[in-house]
Amino acid sequence: MLTSLRGTYWLNHRHGFEGSVKTKVTDYSELASQVEPLQLEARYHMRFQVPFFWKWLMPQFQFSFFTGFEHYTNSSANNTFFTTGYQLYKLGGAVKFPIFDNWDTGGEILYGLGSGGNAKIEMQGYLNYYLTQRWSLGLGYRVHLLRVEDESILPEGSTLPLREVYGEAFGNLRFSF
Repeated sequence: MLTSLRGTYWLNHRHGFEGSVKTKVTDYSELASQVEPLQLEARYHMRFQVPFFWKWLMPQFQFSFFTGFEHYTNSSANNTFFTTGYQLYKLGGAVKFPIFDNWDTGGEILYGLGSGGNAKIEMQGYLNYYLTQRWSLGLGYRVHLLRVEDESILPEGSTLPLREVYGEAFGNLRFSF
């Protein structure tokens, strides 16, 4: 089981900075013991509101483009399935829009490229319910598609090219201020 902490700060509602840290809390299977992940990520967002002629259709629809950096390490000593770590520069886009009173949904898609030809596509979707204007609960998913071309980060006994595909289901508790 993983836990993460993510924070976003918006300057003048258009430019935003996001940071996150993700790490493992406990093992729930033998395979999980082969992963000791630490993921650090930083992003810069540029957010856009819907053009005026669409406001009648979706008044709070917003999207953003972002760029960022991801640093991932897997320090497990008995790793035979997963990469030992990578660094990627990322580009992507995100959307967010309300669907009912107190509900919103959205998602993002991004592409990351690192040294040695390593590349990653990541997709995420979520659904949030707002208890108050500041507090919300949500559910979501994230899918990672990683292509490894760098021999130095291969798990023991693997050959190039290596593909890692994994998914996450998550719940979140969000506080906005």
